[in-house]
Amino acid sequence: MNIIALPYPISTNRMWRHSGKITHLSAEGKKWKRDAHLMAIEQGECKLYGDVAVLLVLHPRANKDGSASKSVLDLANAEKCTIDAMQGVLFDDDKQIKMMMMRYGEPKEGGGVTVYAAPIEHNLVLVNYLVNK
Repeated sequence: MNIIALPYPISTNRMWRHSGKITHLSAEGKKWKRDAHLMAIEQGECKLYGDVAVLLVLHPRANKDGSASKSVLDLANAEKCTIDAMQGVLFDDDKQIKMMMMRYGEPKEGGGVTVYAAPIEHNLVLVNYLVNK
Protein backbone atom coordinates (compact mmCIF):
# COMPACT_ATOMS: atom_id res chain seq x y z
CA MET A 1 0.00 0.00 0.00
CA ASN A 2 1.20 3.52 -0.82
CA ILE A 3 0.76 6.24 1.79
CA ILE A 4 1.31 9.89 0.84
CA ALA A 5 1.03 12.83 3.28
CA LEU A 6 0.16 16.12 1.57
CA PRO A 7 -0.57 19.68 2.66
CA TYR A 8 -4.15 20.81 3.20
CA PRO A 9 -5.80 20.88 -0.25
CA ILE A 10 -7.28 24.00 -1.78
CA SER A 11 -10.95 24.28 -2.61
CA THR A 12 -12.05 23.20 -6.07
CA ASN A 13 -13.50 26.71 -6.44
CA ARG A 14 -10.02 28.19 -5.91
CA MET A 15 -8.35 25.58 -8.12
CA TRP A 16 -10.18 26.55 -11.31
CA ARG A 17 -10.82 29.87 -13.06
CA HIS A 18 -13.28 30.63 -15.84
CA SER A 19 -12.71 33.02 -18.72
CA GLY A 20 -15.79 33.05 -20.89
CA LYS A 21 -16.27 29.47 -22.06
CA ILE A 22 -12.74 28.42 -21.11
CA THR A 23 -11.91 26.82 -17.76
CA HIS A 24 -8.28 26.74 -16.67
CA LEU A 25 -6.18 25.92 -13.63
CA SER A 26 -5.59 28.99 -11.43
CA ALA A 27 -2.09 30.07 -10.42
CA GLU A 28 -2.88 28.89 -6.88
CA GLY A 29 -4.13 25.58 -8.27
CA LYS A 30 -0.98 25.08 -10.35
CA LYS A 31 1.20 25.77 -7.30
CA TRP A 32 -0.70 23.40 -4.99
CA LYS A 33 -0.78 20.65 -7.61
CA ARG A 34 2.95 21.03 -8.38
CA ASP A 35 3.91 21.13 -4.69
CA ALA A 36 1.74 18.09 -3.84
CA HIS A 37 3.07 16.18 -6.85
CA LEU A 38 6.69 16.87 -5.82
CA MET A 39 6.00 15.96 -2.19
CA ALA A 40 4.54 12.64 -3.31
CA ILE A 41 7.58 11.88 -5.46
CA GLU A 42 9.90 12.76 -2.55
CA GLN A 43 8.05 10.28 -0.34
CA GLY A 44 9.18 7.56 -2.73
CA GLU A 45 5.96 5.67 -3.30
CA CYS A 46 5.64 3.57 -6.43
CA LYS A 47 3.14 3.96 -9.25
CA LEU A 48 0.29 1.45 -9.31
CA TYR A 49 -0.81 -0.17 -12.55
CA GLY A 50 -4.21 -1.66 -13.19
CA ASP A 51 -7.28 -0.95 -11.08
CA VAL A 52 -6.72 1.02 -7.87
CA ALA A 53 -8.54 1.58 -4.56
CA VAL A 54 -7.97 4.91 -2.79
CA LEU A 55 -8.71 6.21 0.70
CA LEU A 56 -8.40 9.96 1.34
CA VAL A 57 -8.18 11.15 4.94
CA LEU A 58 -8.69 14.90 5.31
CA HIS A 59 -7.05 16.32 8.44
CA PRO A 60 -8.63 19.61 9.55
CA ARG A 61 -6.34 22.39 10.68
CA ALA A 62 -5.72 22.21 14.44
CA ASN A 63 -6.57 25.13 16.69
CA LYS A 64 -4.05 26.21 19.32
CA ASP A 65 -5.74 23.90 21.84
CA GLY A 66 -5.44 20.94 19.44
CA SER A 67 -9.13 20.81 18.53
CA ALA A 68 -10.23 20.77 14.90
CA SER A 69 -10.97 24.07 13.19
CA LYS A 70 -14.66 24.51 12.38
CA SER A 71 -13.64 25.86 8.99
CA VAL A 72 -12.93 22.71 7.01
CA LEU A 73 -13.37 21.65 3.39
CA ASP A 74 -16.06 19.15 2.64
CA LEU A 75 -14.65 15.81 1.55
CA ALA A 76 -15.81 16.01 -2.06
CA ASN A 77 -14.19 19.42 -2.45
CA ALA A 78 -10.84 18.07 -1.27
CA GLU A 79 -10.97 15.03 -3.54
CA LYS A 80 -10.57 16.56 -7.02
CA CYS A 81 -7.37 18.54 -6.52
CA THR A 82 -5.78 15.73 -4.48
CA ILE A 83 -6.48 13.04 -7.07
CA ASP A 84 -5.38 15.33 -9.93
CA ALA A 85 -2.05 15.93 -8.17
CA MET A 86 -1.46 12.18 -7.77
CA GLN A 87 -1.76 11.46 -11.50
CA GLY A 88 1.63 10.41 -12.76
CA VAL A 89 2.81 9.55 -9.22
CA LEU A 90 0.45 6.93 -7.75
CA PHE A 91 -1.27 6.04 -11.02
CA ASP A 92 -1.14 7.10 -14.66
CA ASP A 93 -4.78 8.13 -14.92
CA ASP A 94 -7.56 8.66 -12.40
CA LYS A 95 -9.68 6.31 -14.53
CA GLN A 96 -7.71 3.52 -12.81
CA ILE A 97 -9.54 4.33 -9.53
CA LYS A 98 -12.34 1.79 -9.21
CA MET A 99 -13.04 2.34 -5.51
CA MET A 100 -12.68 5.53 -3.49
CA MET A 101 -13.37 6.17 0.18
CA MET A 102 -13.02 9.43 2.11
CA ARG A 103 -13.19 10.42 5.74
CA TYR A 104 -12.07 13.07 8.18
CA GLY A 105 -9.03 12.34 10.31
CA GLU A 106 -7.46 13.83 13.38
CA PRO A 107 -6.65 17.55 13.25
CA LYS A 108 -3.04 18.54 12.69
CA GLU A 109 -1.11 21.76 12.54
CA GLY A 110 -1.76 23.36 9.17
CA GLY A 111 -4.13 20.53 8.23
CA GLY A 112 -3.40 18.05 5.48
CA VAL A 113 -4.63 15.13 3.47
CA THR A 114 -3.26 11.59 3.56
CA VAL A 115 -3.68 9.43 0.46
CA TYR A 116 -3.71 5.65 0.82
CA ALA A 117 -3.63 3.78 -2.49
CA ALA A 118 -3.48 0.06 -3.22
CA PRO A 119 -4.24 -2.34 -6.05
CA ILE A 120 -7.99 -2.96 -6.10
CA GLU A 121 -7.52 -6.56 -4.98
CA HIS A 122 -6.19 -5.18 -1.67
CA ASN A 123 -9.20 -2.93 -1.08
CA LEU A 124 -10.13 -4.74 2.15
CA VAL A 125 -6.98 -3.35 3.78
CA LEU A 126 -8.27 0.16 3.05
CA VAL A 127 -11.82 -0.69 4.14
CA ASN A 128 -10.52 -2.08 7.45
CA TYR A 129 -8.47 1.06 8.01
CA LEU A 130 -11.51 3.23 7.22
CA VAL A 131 -13.76 1.33 9.63
CA ASN A 132 -11.29 0.90 12.51
CA LYS A 133 -10.04 4.49 12.82
